[in-house]
Amino acid sequence: MATKLQCEICGGKLNIRIGAGHAECESCGNVSELDPKDTARFRAVFREAERLMLQNTVSGYEEAIQKLQSLPFIDEAREKEAVCKRRLELLRERQRQREEARKRDSAKDTRLGIVILIVSVLFAVAAVAGIVCLIVLLIKGMLPPAVTAIVVAAIAAVGVLVILGRIRRGG
Repeated sequence: MATKLQCEICGGKLNIRIGAGHAECESCGNVSELDPKDTARFRAVFREAERLMLQNTVSGYEEAIQKLQSLPFIDEAREKEAVCKRRLELLRERQRQREEARKRDSAKDTRLGIVILIVSVLFAVAAVAGIVCLIVLLIKGMLPPAVTAIVVAAIAAVGVLVILGRIRRGG
């Protein structure tokens, strides 16, 4: 015997309570017992929906909502469906916020990278200008021998640091 979805007395809509094993008419209050096979089927769908909800994913909640909507006139299913919809909404909002934060962080990283590049270029230009000036002074013999030795050593040290930096970066 399949559970009927209408009241046997007045034909009104039945509100099915799976846990209680009966349905109550909205109109006249008549209580009808549920078929045990239907109760078992309803509970199985309910358990599957709860399992899907535990995944805490958009697809899990969407599938749970679909399964719960397949249960006719069941108050618990409507309540659980409302919970699923709220959790799905919250999950989507969190995903949207994470995506926005990721985009903001990416933009910050890009701006920081540009600033670092500009500062690096400025330092490189200043260093090259300083080296050129020192080389000109060396060529003209305007530097004392001790300063000449220090300048040559500094230029060699910078060259070594550049080479080591490229080796460490794999470039």
